Formats: sequence, structure tokens, C-alpha cells
Amino acid sequence: AKHRSDFVKQQIAKAKHEDSGLMTLNWAHLFLALLTFHKYTNLLLTPNFDPIMTEALSFVGMPSQSFDLNAARSYQSGILDPGSVVYLHGQMHSLYIANDESELESASQHYGGILGDVVRDSSLLVVGYSGECDPIVQALLSVPTFTHNIYWVQYDKGEPKGDGLQQLIKNNRNSFHFCSGIDADTFMK
Repeated sequence: AKHRSDFVKQQIAKAKHEDSGLMTLNWAHLFLALLTFHKYTNLLLTPNFDPIMTEALSFVGMPSQSFDLNAARSYQSGILDPGSVVYLHGQMHSLYIANDESELESASQHYGGILGDVVRDSSLLVVGYSGECDPIVQALLSVPTFTHNIYWVQYDKGEPKGDGLQQLIKNNRNSFHFCSGIDADTFMK
């Protein structure tokens, strides 16, 4: 675990040092923070380990709290304040970082509850996430109703990736909006 934690920290530091764009506060982060500040979105969920979303919220003047869902023993619906950033797999400075199948299983038991909180009061905006690497899409399939729209932005051109995402689109035909071949910055502008 220490080796993996050190590796994650080294990769994030390397990205910042090289100015590779991975850790640079960009338009997508700022617009997402502004959407949260103006209450168009209520919670920010991320499978990433880096602190970029909390930095974006601070930049637009919104206080934020961050939580590691993978370290939670339970999840109580409605308890998180708007603007909370929920790290689905842990933060780079967490005591526990999850990224293999057995570790993700522990966190995934809470996905349904938190996703229900996200979609109850706002649209679901998914940017920069393929939906292929963990059980988030399966949890979305178990959400009974999407009161607001779902916007899914896929960087790669072409069809939605994975059977789960295709089923999610089919189940929510009238509220699902899929964009492919567009990066997060371009979409958010």
C-alpha cells in the first residue's frame, strides 16, 4: 500500500512539474466549480486522486469539504453539504487508496446512495470518465429515476463504451445526452 501511495504522489508531482496538463487548473475545472457555486450541481464525485477540484472550488470562492468514500464504513444520504468533493477511490494523501477490483468493491457499496443524492437535486454531468474501469456505471443503472438530465462527455470519438453505458442510455433515452470526440474544456466552454 505504501508503494502504491508513493507511486500516486510521484506521478502527480511529476505531472505538476512537467506542466503536462494533467494537474493544471483548466477551463473544465473552473466551469464545473462555477456550476457548483451557482447550485446547478450539488456534489462532485471523482475517481481521481489529485486535489484539482478542491483547488478549482477555492479559486471561485467556494469553500469545499472533501471525503474519501472508499474509507467510509457507511453512507448516510443527505448528509454532505453542497459543493462537497467525494473521492471515490481516495485522495493522493489518503491513508487508503483503492484501485484494484477487491478494493473498489468496498467503496462501491456506497455508490448507489451517493449517486442518488447527486441526481435527486441536479443534473448528472460526467466528463472525462469512460465508465469502463469500475462499478460506477452499474450503480447508475440501479438508480430508479433521474429527475434531471444526464450529460456524458466522452473524449474518444464513436459509440459509448461498454454495455453498461449503452444500457444506461437506453434506460434514460429522454434525459441522456451523449457527446463524443470532445475534450472537457471544449465541452464546458
